[in-house]
Amino acid sequence: LTIAAIGAATQFAPLYLGLTLLVIAVAVGAVSGAHINPAVTFGLWTMRKLKTALVPFYWIAQLLGGALAVVVLNGLSGSAFKLSFEHFTTFSWAVFGVELVGAAVLMFGIAAAVSRVAELKQTGQAVGIGLSLAVAAIVAGGLLTQVQASVDTSSVQDIKHLPHELRAKSATLNPAVAIAATEAPDSSFTGAQASRGETGYS
Repeated sequence: LTIAAIGAATQFAPLYLGLTLLVIAVAVGAVSGAHINPAVTFGLWTMRKLKTALVPFYWIAQLLGGALAVVVLNGLSGSAFKLSFEHFTTFSWAVFGVELVGAAVLMFGIAAAVSRVAELKQTGQAVGIGLSLAVAAIVAGGLLTQVQASVDTSSVQDIKHLPHELRAKSATLNPAVAIAATEAPDSSFTGAQASRGETGYS
């Protein structure tokens, strides 16, 4: 899912992400419950669908999976990008709000799908989960666009100090994916062509 999220930076990204999650849910849902999102794992725990003792293990596996995706992508691209965690601790309430609303939409859809075990087979649940991610990504993407449009940059003197809201390429709706997802690089604001090895901030 992380690789799909990073690679699908187009207007069809929500559809691609939804289809990817659908396939993952069908493929491994019966084995692990297809818990690939720490926020969803927390939501399922609050629904008492997951034992408390398992939650930390799921979170560790999910975050390691996101980090591994970065290593794999960098290896396959011949070290085309240099990842920096310099902005990792930067916090934005606006971006947090977008992610929270998107995750809530996703969780409502997942809760509806998994609570109807008697009515829906595994494939039906997977379709519901995949469509939930697609809808959540569309909602969060629309909100992020509005947030970015309202950012005041009149006082910004250096491109390196642009507000975090402008650097966000999209809403991730998944803390594990957020580790691997990079912000828009400096070149995307100057009109220059992205150079090989340009620093991408996680």
